[in-house]
Amino acid sequence: MNVTNWILGFIAIVATLVIIYGGVQYLTSGGNEDTVANAKKTISYGIIGIVISGLAYAMVIVVSTVILTSK
Repeated sequence: MNVTNWILGFIAIVATLVIIYGGVQYLTSGGNEDTVANAKKTISYGIIGIVISGLAYAMVIVVSTVILTSK
């Protein structure tokens, strides 16, 4: 369980950094539509990463609870 928590925490940190990177891209785009669109995609991918890591964490908890209580 410790390894799983570490990996999911790492994924959440990376996704947060991706969101920050997208925000910096957005702020420094200078109104360039292509850069703004790319920044929005980057932010969306970061949010999707956080949601997926949260769902994965919930699945790990549910599966481990089912396995431990079924004995």
